[in-house]
Amino acid sequence: ILGKEPEGKGIKLSRDEEGISLDVYVIVAYRVKIPQLAWDIQSHVKSEIESVTGLKVKEVNIHVQGVSLPGEEDKN
Repeated sequence: ILGKEPEGKGIKLSRDEEGISLDVYVIVAYRVKIPQLAWDIQSHVKSEIESVTGLKVKEVNIHVQGVSLPGEEDKN
């Protein structure tokens, strides 16, 4: 994982006759509980997309691309 560029960035969306599928790519802060964060993102994204579009969201896949360590933001 270290030294590799992330495969995807942001959100990828695909749609078929069954509904919408989303792939969400995130970098999480150090010490964040990743399973809980992923669950929260999935549920919020699904409810917002369905309420705004009226379409069924069949899956929201969370891809953790890395962990942001304390002080990393200052280096950029």
